[in-house]
Amino acid sequence: MVDSLTGLQNRRACLLRGQAEFARMHRTGEQLSLMFIDLDNFKTVNDQFGHKAGDRLLRMTAAELRRVLRHSDFAVRLGGDEFATILPGTDGAGGRSLAEIVHICLNRLFEIAGFDVSASVGVATFRAVPAHFEEVLQRGDELMYEIKRAGKDGVLQRDVE
Repeated sequence: MVDSLTGLQNRRACLLRGQAEFARMHRTGEQLSLMFIDLDNFKTVNDQFGHKAGDRLLRMTAAELRRVLRHSDFAVRLGGDEFATILPGTDGAGGRSLAEIVHICLNRLFEIAGFDVSASVGVATFRAVPAHFEEVLQRGDELMYEIKRAGKDGVLQRDVE
């Protein structure tokens, strides 16, 4: 349930928490957003400085997410250089605002640490409960890749019906 490198929860924990959040969403009528974060040019860190530096960067990313996110948010490392955060009770405007803060803070951290890396952040906001939480992850992933196709290093939020 816990990623051994970063100390964040892992994909399995994300799926379990997501199903619990769906139940709450169904009960309360609140919206739910998912923030999906991918580190741009991460492979170059491993190639230029070695996997030890890449691991350090992943741990730094996790620590910064813990520092910036709200107590109610649930951050996970999905694998590789991909992270996600479940944002309970968060509408599109709130999800975008938090994503912009995360984007700025991560990019500042990477610059200070001397890594030529940036973050692509996609936020999918759900007003209705999808059939499976995997759909939420898929939508967040699609948004993040849309940012990458547009040149990387940005934030994109979409409401999903």
